[in-house]
Amino acid sequence: MRFSAARGDSMKMHTARVLVAGLAASCLTLAMVPAQAQAADSYTISTGPTKSYAYPTDTPASPYIDKDGKFYFQQAAALYGADLQSNPREWEFYTGTSFDDAKKSPTSDAVNPANSQDKNNDTTWRCNNSPTGLTSTYAPNNASYSRRN
Repeated sequence: MRFSAARGDSMKMHTARVLVAGLAASCLTLAMVPAQAQAADSYTISTGPTKSYAYPTDTPASPYIDKDGKFYFQQAAALYGADLQSNPREWEFYTGTSFDDAKKSPTSDAVNPANSQDKNNDTTWRCNNSPTGLTSTYAPNNASYSRRN
């Protein structure tokens, strides 16, 4: 009997050790799992009806606020067609309270006082004299481009 009792006690001790080890492992695992993150706030964005854009060109308009808090957006056209009059190269600036009510700004017609060829409403000089402009080439003869690109 003594052997059986000792063996039974040994089994109980082994079972207790396994349970304690399992409990310790569970606690350690729980301690390593990060706390459940809170649900993110939900937001709703709505817009008014679709409107047409008054000043389309070949580059997207980029909005900014100047140092005085005035809203502007700037866009550019760098067209290369044979008809130079209808294919401008220009930087355009608009100002207002939003894209919807903005009007062309006088900045669109600004000229560099040190170089009358360097101007916002005809950026050909800038295009031709920029680092990429200096290495640009004309298109092949079968293209309709009149300017280097």
